[in-house]
Amino acid sequence: MNKKTVFTIVFAAVVAIAIAVTAVVLINKEKKEQQTTEPAAVYTFIDEEYRAAATQPDVKLYGTHIDGLFYSLSPVRYYYAKGEKLEPVKEQGTLSVSPVVANTQMDFEIAYIELEGRTFGVGLWHSDGGAYNDVFALLLDMPSAFNSAQAYLLLLDPAQKDLGADKRLYSELLAVSGDGESVTYLFNQGNRMTEPSGKLRTDWDCATAAMLTAQEGSALTFSGKKYNHSDEAQVYDLQCTEGGSTSVVAQGVCGAYAAQKGESFCYVQQSDADWALYSGTAQENKKLASYQGNFANDCTIAGSVAFKHSDGALINLQNGKEIPLPTAFKKLYAGAVSGKRAVYIGKEENKEGKDYKVQKIVISNTAKAQSKVWYANDIMDEDSPLLLCSEGIVTQKGAKSVYISYKSLESLAADVVK
Repeated sequence: MNKKTVFTIVFAAVVAIAIAVTAVVLINKEKKEQQTTEPAAVYTFIDEEYRAAATQPDVKLYGTHIDGLFYSLSPVRYYYAKGEKLEPVKEQGTLSVSPVVANTQMDFEIAYIELEGRTFGVGLWHSDGGAYNDVFALLLDMPSAFNSAQAYLLLLDPAQKDLGADKRLYSELLAVSGDGESVTYLFNQGNRMTEPSGKLRTDWDCATAAMLTAQEGSALTFSGKKYNHSDEAQVYDLQCTEGGSTSVVAQGVCGAYAAQKGESFCYVQQSDADWALYSGTAQENKKLASYQGNFANDCTIAGSVAFKHSDGALINLQNGKEIPLPTAFKKLYAGAVSGKRAVYIGKEENKEGKDYKVQKIVISNTAKAQSKVWYANDIMDEDSPLLLCSEGIVTQKGAKSVYISYKSLESLAADVVK
């Protein structure tokens, strides 16, 4: 073989290799360009599996201060979360009671249940005329703190708001006999003034259900009688009742939150520009944290945790520690904590560009800072309420509630879209 032939063969080989390398480079470049222009994420929606695993009562549910207990209105029905299901609870009886508030007789027929040794019942009263029109009633066992001979505690809220029993600040605190015939106020109503609407001042003596029942042997209440009445920024004294004796444990507090743990009290004070969280005893108090803004308007309270609307962070109201939002949302609907679980629901950025209303549920372990994410296509209403219990979560779709247990949710495939 002569030198010219060898050169020709080598040259042809080099050209072939160059062409192959160029082709590979072009193919890789094309793939890279496609990856930068096409969506990198594909959602795995759990719509059908979620609906199959969920309990969907044909009503809107409201929360209570009792873990796992929910109720509906018109008609009143009770539901209890047990395992993977939300089961109806049969009523034990009905109490007829007719309290008189500011010369207005309110006739309630309260269907109640007895759950784990506790009585719970809700009722509604309506009038077309007068200062009082729609009043919500909550019936509970009489707390031992009040040292009362009466069987029941009746709490009334005349605020015309669509709230659960656990979210209401009750302005009428009444002691009721077992047959409903005897109804008296827990606290002295002397010199109680009226509001411009004609209603009695709703800040005189008031409390949430949790304040009255959270700790055996003692109960907390707010009293605004020493302060000027304000619809926007009412100030209260925080009172503690033990053995029928009531004393003031903090002054000038905000009526949005107060709690007791042992001998310690937690409460909020509001100024014009910011709010501060305090903890302490009747003798000594310590500031735990402070934030700009208005506590009642900027936060939603879920048990001992406040959900910040501005950034989705959760504030532990017993120690002031903040739990940041674990992942981004296009729009966050709500967040809350139950035990060591932080749960968030909201709208997700639609990365596929299709006609999807992508929503997601995020459950985070607050102790380990680990999260799981589930994606779905429009399984809950925008701005849906989020109710939690130790067994699962309650959301809402089409003005009706949906319950799914943590166990059922864990059985569905979880995605994390990068």
